[in-house]
Amino acid sequence: VTGVQTCALPIYGSFMSTSPSLRPSNAQFDRRLFWPVNGFSLFSLALCCIFLLLTIYPLLVSTTKLFDANSWREISEGLSSASLRTVLLNTLIIVGSATIIALITGGLLAWIDERTDGGLPGFGRLMALAPLLVPPIAGVMGWAVLLDPNAGLLNGFLRWALAPLGVTIARGPLNIFTPTALGLMTALYLVPYAYLILAAALRQLDPALEEAARINQAGPFKTLI
Repeated sequence: VTGVQTCALPIYGSFMSTSPSLRPSNAQFDRRLFWPVNGFSLFSLALCCIFLLLTIYPLLVSTTKLFDANSWREISEGLSSASLRTVLLNTLIIVGSATIIALITGGLLAWIDERTDGGLPGFGRLMALAPLLVPPIAGVMGWAVLLDPNAGLLNGFLRWALAPLGVTIARGPLNIFTPTALGLMTALYLVPYAYLILAAALRQLDPALEEAARINQAGPFKTLI
C-alpha cells in the first residue's frame, strides 16, 4: 500500500501542475473571452456600424444645420406664432383630462379587483389590461372604422335603426374626430398603466386597516379614503 501511495503522489502532482506552458497567456484568454473572432462577431460588428451610420450621421447633419442663421429665424418665428400656443394649450387640455380619467377609472378597477369581492378572478384583470393587447395602429384604425361620421359602421347602424322612428340623420351621430373623443381614446389607452400601479399599491395594504374602519362604523367611501 505504501508503494502504491508513493507511486500515486507524482501522478497526482502531474495533474495539479501549474506549468506556464499548460496555461494560456492573459492576452490569449482575454481575446477568447471578450472578442471571439468568428463570422458571427464580424457580422454583428458590421450591423453595429451600419446602425450607427444610419442614426448618428443624420443626427449630426441636423445638429449642424440647426446653428444656421435661417434655422434660428424659422425657430424664433415658430415659437412666436399664435398657432403654437393654441397647439400647446389643446395638448395640455387633452393630456390632462385623459390622465385624470385614466387615474379615476384605473383606480376604481384596481379597488374592485383587489379590495372587494366584486372582482372577477383573472378575467377582471385581463379586461383592465386589454388595451395593452391591441396595437396602437390597429386601435386607431378600428375606432375610425367604427365611429367615422360619414362611413363608420356603428354610425351607419344607428342611422338605419333610427330611420323607422322618423329620425333622419345625414351624418353622425357619433364623431371620433373631435377633441372630446381624442381625450377619451387617450384615457382608454392610459387606464392599464394606472391600473397596474394602483393595483400593486392596493394589494400591499394591510387588511387590518379596513377592519378598524368597519369597527369604527366608517362607510365604504370613508374606508377607501
